Amino acid sequence: MFNVKHSTLCLFVLLLVLAPEIRGQQVFIDRVKQQLGQASDPEEKLVLYFDLAKSYRNLNAYIGLDYIDSARNIAIQLSDTLLLAQVINEAGVLYRKVDLYEEALDQHQKALRLFESMHDTMGIAFAYANMGNVFLSFSQLEKALEYNQKSLDLKYVLQDSLQIAYSLRTTALVLQALGRYDEAIDYFAEATAIYKVSGNKYQLGNILYHLGDVNFAAGKHNQALIYFGKALQIYNELESLYGSALVNLQAGTTYLQLKQYDSAERYFKSGLRLAEQANTPKIVMDACRGLSELNKEIGNYQHALTYFEKYALVRDSLFSENFSKNVVEMQAKYQNDEQLAEIALLKKENELIKNEQRLKSAYMIMLFVGILFALIVLGLLMLRYGDKKKINAMLEKEIVARKINEQQLMESERQLTHANQTKDKFFSIISHDLKSPFGAMTGLMEILQSEYDEMDESERKELICEIGKAANNTYSLLSDLLAWSQTQRGTIDFNPKNTNIKKHCKETVEYVLPAAKKKNITLLCKLPDNLDVNADLNMVTTIIRNLLSNAVKFTPKGGQITVSGQKIPMVQNQDGQGHLIEISVSDNGIGICPEDQEKLFKIEEKLISRGTENESGTGLGLVICKEFVEKHNCSIRVESEPGNGSKFIFTLPPAKPSKEIATH
Repeated sequence: MFNVKHSTLCLFVLLLVLAPEIRGQQVFIDRVKQQLGQASDPEEKLVLYFDLAKSYRNLNAYIGLDYIDSARNIAIQLSDTLLLAQVINEAGVLYRKVDLYEEALDQHQKALRLFESMHDTMGIAFAYANMGNVFLSFSQLEKALEYNQKSLDLKYVLQDSLQIAYSLRTTALVLQALGRYDEAIDYFAEATAIYKVSGNKYQLGNILYHLGDVNFAAGKHNQALIYFGKALQIYNELESLYGSALVNLQAGTTYLQLKQYDSAERYFKSGLRLAEQANTPKIVMDACRGLSELNKEIGNYQHALTYFEKYALVRDSLFSENFSKNVVEMQAKYQNDEQLAEIALLKKENELIKNEQRLKSAYMIMLFVGILFALIVLGLLMLRYGDKKKINAMLEKEIVARKINEQQLMESERQLTHANQTKDKFFSIISHDLKSPFGAMTGLMEILQSEYDEMDESERKELICEIGKAANNTYSLLSDLLAWSQTQRGTIDFNPKNTNIKKHCKETVEYVLPAAKKKNITLLCKLPDNLDVNADLNMVTTIIRNLLSNAVKFTPKGGQITVSGQKIPMVQNQDGQGHLIEISVSDNGIGICPEDQEKLFKIEEKLISRGTENESGTGLGLVICKEFVEKHNCSIRVESEPGNGSKFIFTLPPAKPSKEIATH
């Protein structure tokens, strides 16, 4: 659960460090976009994309993620490890900005490994610091301290004073969040000394503010006021409305704790005036709340009510603004009915909350004390209702998950039972197929052994040829069995790559050409030149070779076999591909009857037929073709009529764009 105190602490750091930059960021972004439109050099484009991503950190991190993806693609194309590491590290920062902490840690860890491979000490230090920031964001404070300390240790080795000061500050903030105030004060003090030497007044003011804040947290209110005074002097010199407003607010809070009401009122009002000039509603809201508390303590209830109403008005305005921003971001990130329904529900709840708040304001004018009590009761009821709603939602999710698991288990059991039955039947067939050629070889060898002297040379050669054929058939069967078993066990390598299918088809045709020439069969490859696929080359070669070998086997002398291909449309898949590549191997052979067509691709319906010249086969070739095609998430089918030849058709995925390959 995200801790409000820690998130506020991080917010103050962010706003104090980046407030001057935010005001000029839009001008900078417009200039960089203009340069990007004119850039042609890849490395220059990468730097511009990177700058845009960083600029959107605190404006809209989702847009920043789009730019960082473009930078990542270019870094991969350039094979520049250093640039890639820096880009990935920035991606982690952007993921943290949108509260995707697991993704943020994953990116920083990847960047860390790249920096380590290059022995880039500063890069390693940056990765550690960013990982510490992620852990701080979701209140894993011990982890945050560990990684910030690692970063700080490396920066001491590098002797980079400004980077040391930065890590001293972030480490001190973690120590403050842990309640280790004295240690935090020591770290802030060391950072103060560095910034004094560097002459960076804005950073010095920032550190002095934090020294005041940590002393306030430690109960050292008078010491806190000293540091707030020093910070305020610097911010006034820099004419920083935001910094001055924030310090006045904290000084007012401190004086209120000390019961020094006149000083508290002076600083609260000064902070309110500066915050209104700087247009920072958060400080306006907090100053009004402080003035309301102050007037309530001194018994001036009319003024307390006035400031509370102003506080409530600004709070409602901030709530509406943040809600609208969240709705836009949700719509940008999720574009489906479920999320849109959720957004509509949030809008409805927001409207109900606004109406309720207007009603509360009306009652508050009549009886302030009574309304405060009613608000407390209502808040408790809403909290209880929210907890109950969350518990019910969690229970519903658990029930749905269990039902899904039960269905998956039942489906797995059904598939396993079917697979076992199929394999049992298959192995009974195979045992017979293995036994037959071995029996034939044994019988022929016994004849050769016993009647060797009585046979003439031609009879011996004929017998040896028969033994060789039986051995070759057995070897082919065992090879096909091995290939099939590898697909079943998932041990066969699957490495899809972009390739031109025509090139590999021609190579495969050369393989079966000798067998075709024996039967005077013409082999034609009519594949288009630009037919590119994304497929495993070994598997595709095996598929085409098996289909061509079958076609030669069942085509009579003087026949013709043609390999052709085309692009076919399909419903666009999740990869954004709108077509498939269709390859067909057709012949004018003896054809296949309908009842045998149903058995062709089934392992349990092993079908073995003799070719037109009594050629034999293992009966597994088409089964393996089906396994290899389905490995590519595609399909294979047959079109045939007895006496009119056969046409085997299978599909493959089209080649992926080069950008997508680089991303993967």
